[in-house]
Amino acid sequence: MATPRLKVAQLDAESLEKLQVMEEELGACIVALQPHYPTAELTPDQLRKLQALEQELGCVLLAYQK
Repeated sequence: MATPRLKVAQLDAESLEKLQVMEEELGACIVALQPHYPTAELTPDQLRKLQALEQELGCVLLAYQK
């Protein structure tokens, strides 16, 4: 089984309130996640390439440091 790369974010009261307000505005549930491992620092060109692949594949891609 793969090692989890994200975990549920531990939000302070102020952040949780902001999230709940956004849920009300959107009429949707929001899950707050934070990286369990550091995300990769991408150049603008690398980010554009990653976003283009997201569009092509129809999913969200996250890049992590090796």
